[in-house]
Amino acid sequence: VLGGGVEGYGLTTGAAQGGSAGSAAEPCAEPSLDPRQVFSAARHGRHKEVEASLEAGFDPTYADQFGNTLFHVACQNGNKRISKSAIKYGGNMDQQNGKGNTGLHFLFAYGYPDIAEYFIEKGASEDVLNECSKGPREGIR
Repeated sequence: VLGGGVEGYGLTTGAAQGGSAGSAAEPCAEPSLDPRQVFSAARHGRHKEVEASLEAGFDPTYADQFGNTLFHVACQNGNKRISKSAIKYGGNMDQQNGKGNTGLHFLFAYGYPDIAEYFIEKGASEDVLNECSKGPREGIR
């Protein structure tokens, strides 16, 4: 007589292995190079997924249709760890998006001045102006 569930057939699920079945972040899942997936992971603070994608060759200078890079997305969400990873793997702290904003613009505008000061100490420029002629400390609009 076979045991109950899929285990009786020699199969295991993620749940049977101690994980959650159908989880988007399976430990053995291949790192994604799809910018939409990497940016989503950054927006949701999934630093291990982002780091794995960068290690697998994701280009941190890739810009979406708005000109935002991984650094911009991480800064918009106040995620210092992912922001640092984006720079570590070749991102540019001073790269401007389609409206001329840098990561610093977003950090100051969205209430993360401590992270902004960290990147200024690491060399990010406070002199970059956006399309509204505003520096990072002056806002995005």
